[in-house]
Amino acid sequence: MHAHLSAQDDDMWFVMTDEPMNIMKANTAMDITAGAPQWIEKTRMEYTPEDKKKVMDLCKQIQILVLSYTKLVVMLLMFLLSVQMLAGNEQ
Repeated sequence: MHAHLSAQDDDMWFVMTDEPMNIMKANTAMDITAGAPQWIEKTRMEYTPEDKKKVMDLCKQIQILVLSYTKLVVMLLMFLLSVQMLAGNEQ
């Protein structure tokens, strides 16, 4: 699965394994003290159209991935239940 997700988009794998993607911006404080972060998270109001597109594309890809795997799991469960029911009828 890692190879499949990485082939589509590197960020998708990190979103699935780590946490939601944070859009960052440079810390432009006049005087950055020692230990202060060089990058800080953007607020939603600061998102550029490119940032919004990236987030929406990742959401769509993850949604498609989850739905396709959910469908596969449901089909497998239905198969296993039918096999179990047939085995019960044979006894």
